[in-house]
Amino acid sequence: MGMMQRVDEILKRTDRSQASLARQLNTNPQTFSAWMTGRNQPSIPMVLKICEALEVSPSWLLTGRDDEYQKSPETEGFVRLYQADTDVSVDPAKQAMLNETPSVRLMQVSNRWVQRYAGSGDEHSLAILSVYGDSMEPTLKDGDSVLINTKVTDVFTDSIYAFMRDRDLYIKRLQRVADDIRVISDNSRYETYSVEADEFHRRNKILGRLVSVITARPL
Repeated sequence: MGMMQRVDEILKRTDRSQASLARQLNTNPQTFSAWMTGRNQPSIPMVLKICEALEVSPSWLLTGRDDEYQKSPETEGFVRLYQADTDVSVDPAKQAMLNETPSVRLMQVSNRWVQRYAGSGDEHSLAILSVYGDSMEPTLKDGDSVLINTKVTDVFTDSIYAFMRDRDLYIKRLQRVADDIRVISDNSRYETYSVEADEFHRRNKILGRLVSVITARPL
């Protein structure tokens, strides 16, 4: 049984409609219907909202198994983050969909870890992506993981963002210049280009702003 089948099971058991849950999640019925039929998958932040609305654990919703993670002396001071179970590339030739990935992995990290890598960021809005490709070198290297704040869905400050265009996912430095947005690759072999801000937001969906790089290098 898949994740949305478990959602449907709860709705039937509690005599709730899909439309009522869609309203509670502040999403349109067509989007919710696409999740239920498997044509699309909810984003990681939306999975958390579904869990909250249905009062179930993410572990149960994703796997069908009870979440054994409980507050205890061993787990006190730890939080769980979600990592997309897909290849996410800074190379535009590779494709991935954070908000359509069929499953995620759970990572248990300490509050101290969150403070170190995300500052004052809310752990419920954080997600981890793996980096493949070289267009953002030397800032981001192949094999790095990046921590993004999924609450950031607009380009308010000059920073590095993960964003989606069509079925391509990009991790690029975005910079506002007057009414334009410059899309910058830190690797000089890739061309910088500008897009009118309104046009950029029509064609792209911001998935989050990068808050930290988690480097892992083979020995």
